[in-house]
Amino acid sequence: MSRAFTSVVWGVLALWASLAATRAVVTQKVTDDTFAAFRGGDFENVSLASDGRLELAPALTNLASVADPIIWAAVQDRKGDIFFGTGNQGKIYKLTPRGEWTTFFAPNEVMVHALAIDRQGRLYAATSPNGRVYRLDADGHAEVFCNPGQTYLWAMVFGADGSLYLATGDHGKILRVPPGGPTPARAEVYFETPEANVTALALDAQGRLLAGTSPHGYLYRIDKTNHGFVLFNSGRKEINNIAVADHGVIYVSTFAGNPKMSAAGSDSSSTASNVVMTAGGGGPSSSAIYRVDTNGFYERFWSAPEGEAIYSLVRLPDGRLLAGTGDTGRIYSIADARHWKLLQTTRAGAQVAVLLPDNSDPKRCFAATSHPAKIYRLDFALAERGIYTSKVFDARQESLWGRLHPEADVPDGAQLEFSTRSGNTDQPEKTWSDWSAPEPLRAEIPVTSPPARYLQYRVEFQRGRGSPGATASLRRVQFYYQNENAAPVFTRLRVITQGFGIVKMPVPQLESPPVNLNQLLDGDASAQSPASGAGSGTLPTPLREKKSPGYCTVVWQANDPNGDRLVYSVALRAKADKHWTTLVDKTEDTFYSFDTTGFHEGRYCVRVTASDLPSNTPATARTNVIVSEPFLIDNTPPVLTVQTQSVEKNRARMVVDAADGASVIESAGYSLDGRDEVALRPDDLIFDSTRETFTIELADLSPGSHSLLVRVTDEAQNTAVLKLNFETK
Repeated sequence: MSRAFTSVVWGVLALWASLAATRAVVTQKVTDDTFAAFRGGDFENVSLASDGRLELAPALTNLASVADPIIWAAVQDRKGDIFFGTGNQGKIYKLTPRGEWTTFFAPNEVMVHALAIDRQGRLYAATSPNGRVYRLDADGHAEVFCNPGQTYLWAMVFGADGSLYLATGDHGKILRVPPGGPTPARAEVYFETPEANVTALALDAQGRLLAGTSPHGYLYRIDKTNHGFVLFNSGRKEINNIAVADHGVIYVSTFAGNPKMSAAGSDSSSTASNVVMTAGGGGPSSSAIYRVDTNGFYERFWSAPEGEAIYSLVRLPDGRLLAGTGDTGRIYSIADARHWKLLQTTRAGAQVAVLLPDNSDPKRCFAATSHPAKIYRLDFALAERGIYTSKVFDARQESLWGRLHPEADVPDGAQLEFSTRSGNTDQPEKTWSDWSAPEPLRAEIPVTSPPARYLQYRVEFQRGRGSPGATASLRRVQFYYQNENAAPVFTRLRVITQGFGIVKMPVPQLESPPVNLNQLLDGDASAQSPASGAGSGTLPTPLREKKSPGYCTVVWQANDPNGDRLVYSVALRAKADKHWTTLVDKTEDTFYSFDTTGFHEGRYCVRVTASDLPSNTPATARTNVIVSEPFLIDNTPPVLTVQTQSVEKNRARMVVDAADGASVIESAGYSLDGRDEVALRPDDLIFDSTRETFTIELADLSPGSHSLLVRVTDEAQNTAVLKLNFETK
């Protein structure tokens, strides 16, 4: 070390703080028993209740797939035929009760955004962005029923008197087409809002018109021409669905941002492609369902977990609400604000854009998705079989797997079976183990999957054969694991010679500023830490520097992947020797200082061994070793001899030889008569040998006695001084 290290360690060290035992190789337990814990898994005909129960779900059947990317609307006639309006080619598809699927009408339009059926069973289709309404007969023959001159027709509904109401944009008007008029019919302005778009229409329990808007999310009630009242200000950007209960309570779903209609805005130059693109993109950051009571009181009734966007909303005959979300194709059943469940999940993901109860069977509902566009039938009778696959559990390192401990209520005839698989990639793929053989429900189920970092479990539900409504209810799954014990890891090691040592001091208050061991490891032997030791933590025992010839200090840094408590042993060996000599054993310090006085001069190595035995059994404890680069121990200064000395008049010439047994000569200088030292260079001009010769030429000396001190230092910082006296005349 070229500069003295004069500071004191009495504070800190993030290094030591990181070595404190935070966890050892102990058995860990994982518990899945909440909605949040289970919702990250994969659902196949399995539902998840808000209280965290897994059960069989209603059967979901894929009836058809559509080439168009988006399904905007659906309606069912009295014969049970269902019609779907799509984009971006603006077609209408027909699905019969027998499952026959056909293209019913294909106008040259971008999208069919609204459908309605009149009292005579005729189908009406509203298109955008040309804003036309078509009327179709039973064979699909179409005529333009009206052309109201609006850019967008977002929704339509027939009133109690047979009038057709149209929700428009981008000027936020509601148009009315009276019944019985000529074709093409004339649409009149029924109600005009300051909003850019009227986005949803419905009739309340008294037959009055309800309208949702964008971009301020108002709910209007309109009882006659140009006479309306804002029932509810949602504070959201869009009301996109309205559902009315028999007793008059109104439910509305909202978008908080990126509403599907917002692309239209108030700019008449907006294009339909902008609207379609917005609707098909990711859902908004937050959606909610609000309940508006008959007395005007409203409350936030429900919102999907993690802010899933609500795309569709219907009320079932039994009073429950169904909400369709995106982008994972989930259908939620909501009994009230506290009791709800993730009822079904479409395997293809997507947005559940339309929910349509079956008019002919109250135990069925149809669901249409966008991106991709598919038609499903939801039968409220339970599926025969369902599978829940948990999300991938990460144990952080290779682990042994303990037993599964499931808790479930299983009625007679119903079944539950469990299996597992494991692997070392964060996503299951071909390198993972196969699923283990299914095991029936019992209190403890052995996990036979091999040790690995990641684990998944799978639960198969079987419906009770004797009771179609019987399903097991899985309340909890617990499993255990234990990390394999990993060996400690060394990150740094440094040996500091040159008479530097560290000793523990019991005194809590020291005058010198603290020094950080990390600085020693970085090779900075002069930088001092702030006296406060900020950011370093506090050591239980302060440390202090000890300067003494022959002292040597070893500093290291290590950590344990399991967070185990570590102990160390330090051993020393001469480079030429075969055997190690232990200097200290089972210390928790990350430094060790020792006195090398009396050691044979030469190159040595230090070995530090780390063990996690304090946190493990002798059979499972692991060790690791780090060995230093060879370093020099040399406590003997160079030997100086005068080769020649001559004095003539006022001049003197001395030739001095310097020889060292182990170290290269590093520096030299002389001082004449107590003056400032003058640096010396070897005669060969380079310090590169254990033997060097120095020639000192002195001129213009005054008559009388003179003294000359010659100093030579080797690489180990051992210094020799030679004193010469002479006289000049």
